[in-house]
Amino acid sequence: MVHPSPESIGKGAPVTDKAVRNNEVRYELVAESGAETPSEPPLRLLRRALRGRYGLVVILSAALAAGGGIVGFHAAPPSYESTGLVQVEGAIAPILYESQENRVPPLFDSFIASQVTLLQNRRVLEAAVSSPQLQEAGWPSELAGVARLEDALTVRRGRGEQMISVSVTDRDPRRAQAAVDAVLNVFERDCYQPGGLSVAAKTEALVQRQQNLEQELRQLRERILETSDQYGIQAIERMHASKVEELMAIDAKLAELQLARTNLELGDADNATAWGGPSANRGGGSKIARLGEQELELKAEIASLQTKYGPNSPMIRELNRQLEAVRIQRDLYRGALADLTTAGNYDLTDQSAVADASRKRLDELEARYVAVRDEIRAEAAALGAQRVILTGLDEQVTETKNRLLVTRHRLDELRLEARDDTVNRIKIAAYGDLPIVPISDRQNGLATAGAMFGAIMGAAIVFFIGITDPRIRYAEALEALNLPVPTISLMPDLDDAGEKADQLASRGVHQLRNLLELQCRDSNRNVHAVTSCDRGEGKTSLTLALGASFAAAGRKTLVIDADITRCSLTRELNLADVPGLCETIGPDSGSAQVHLTRRENLWALPIGSARGLDPEDLSHHKLIWLIDALRNRFDAIVLDTGPILTSVEAALVTAVSDRTIMVVRRDQKAELIRSSVARLSRVGAHCLGIVFNRATAADLKHRESSIPVRTARAAPLVPAAATPAAEPLHPLARAVDERAETAPPRKRAA
Repeated sequence: MVHPSPESIGKGAPVTDKAVRNNEVRYELVAESGAETPSEPPLRLLRRALRGRYGLVVILSAALAAGGGIVGFHAAPPSYESTGLVQVEGAIAPILYESQENRVPPLFDSFIASQVTLLQNRRVLEAAVSSPQLQEAGWPSELAGVARLEDALTVRRGRGEQMISVSVTDRDPRRAQAAVDAVLNVFERDCYQPGGLSVAAKTEALVQRQQNLEQELRQLRERILETSDQYGIQAIERMHASKVEELMAIDAKLAELQLARTNLELGDADNATAWGGPSANRGGGSKIARLGEQELELKAEIASLQTKYGPNSPMIRELNRQLEAVRIQRDLYRGALADLTTAGNYDLTDQSAVADASRKRLDELEARYVAVRDEIRAEAAALGAQRVILTGLDEQVTETKNRLLVTRHRLDELRLEARDDTVNRIKIAAYGDLPIVPISDRQNGLATAGAMFGAIMGAAIVFFIGITDPRIRYAEALEALNLPVPTISLMPDLDDAGEKADQLASRGVHQLRNLLELQCRDSNRNVHAVTSCDRGEGKTSLTLALGASFAAAGRKTLVIDADITRCSLTRELNLADVPGLCETIGPDSGSAQVHLTRRENLWALPIGSARGLDPEDLSHHKLIWLIDALRNRFDAIVLDTGPILTSVEAALVTAVSDRTIMVVRRDQKAELIRSSVARLSRVGAHCLGIVFNRATAADLKHRESSIPVRTARAAPLVPAAATPAAEPLHPLARAVDERAETAPPRKRAA
């Protein structure tokens, strides 16, 4: 039973202070059907979805939080990092000399960068993975191990630093240390090549070079001695210079002879004057005297120019050549005269004889000078060739000496500065250390995050269940549907034992009755139908309770069982075998009666004993006729009909009633509620509102706390006029019989 019985509601029917207080309720539950409902706030939506499921939220969130914490704790075990150091030395402190071995090598930064690249080379990683020490530590082999080492290896070098850091990260600290040591050992053994040859090899090469250069120097000196004929290169140079000077002197003499020849040829025109005198001495003397005058003139001119120009001036040199040519010509004339005189055939009138004699003597001198010049030129050429050879040999000697000096110096540097057999700039400064503290330990953080995620997921799952749950579990969920009809009353769940539940139920029914009275100011509009979405909603109990409330308020009340399928109201009133609705509007009209119940002012019209009412016997005009016949005889009429969606008579009953109340129980589906409200609207029923049945105590408390007390609109429990006394129902029975006699006979449906 989900509603109070008529007996419980009828108790204390006289007006008392408690009844008045119960009536002091705000009736703003009846909302305007056309008003727009605002959107539901997110927090309210969350509360509505989780309401009643807080225990499930706690249990599911705790379980998922524990699982998430465990998964998060084991998702990322702590990682340990082992680090080794490789030192690259730049400048090495010298003992005496600064050499290649102790200076900073060129492109030192590039050299260090190349070592960083070599440390991460695939060949180094493969050799390190295959090393016994790393395999004993449990490192994976082959390609899987190489890929893991490549991912775990980190090689760092700070800017400007000479130290390279080699780190390996692994969950096992000893395995990380073994990986670092394996990489450093492979790099030191296979990859790093010291700069060039060893010190011993360099020393041996330099000693051999020194010996070769010394031997080459000795050979060059021997060749110089052989080439210079024991004179030496300096003597050869002096001899060559002397020959060149002689050759130049001979060339000068030849030039002077050529000039004398030219002057001789030019002087033939003057020979007639020179030789035309009466005696030989006169003719020869005139020519010689004139050459002497020319000589004096040239000397005077040279003397005058020497005050302005130097002896190597071109003008002075040209005058000197002319002076020498005049002297040669004078000497030629003298020699020619002497030859002619010695021959005894000297003829002063023979002008060409002297000229011919002069030319002959000039030719002899030129021939002698040419012969000497050729001899000297040959000697100068031989000396020049010998000098060139000796100069080349001397240059080779100088170059060989320089190379020998550099070799000896380099050998001295190497012997003094070499401290080991090899000069190694790269050293393993430190092998991998054994890490004690993990470099990253995210277990606690991930466990916390996993627990929080699990807790949130638990709440989210319950929230999703609540959002997708089609059932209406609480009153506020019913209001969230935004139906065109309001929720007018909440009825408690009487399964919650206790007197408080009965009091809340009685109070809810009285409030509903007051609301109906406020809505029906017209006494002729006092017919109320009670329907529901489905069976078992509690509409019959509400009909009885509402009728008892009207009766307790002094209203003459009639309850009608219009549910021809279940007949729940008839069974509740124990009126199963008495005439009722079927006899009144059925095909075989009988003497239907309105029966007085055990409650004062409360009458009932059961379904009837015939039970022969078929769906085709129900009609709109029959119901209207019945309700009009009863409307003026009772202050309130309450009809209990079937579910609006499944019963045949519900649509007719609600359509002819003044107001319809729809009962919705908790856990009903939202789609059924929407469909029921839509059905009532389509059949033209005036749905006053929804009564939410089996409401929880939290719903009732929330509704009561959210409604402030206002007494201005409260309806009195007891009317001002006295309730009319009970009267026999025979007139109603006669009216029903008369209608049955006038009605045409109808064939009963099979």
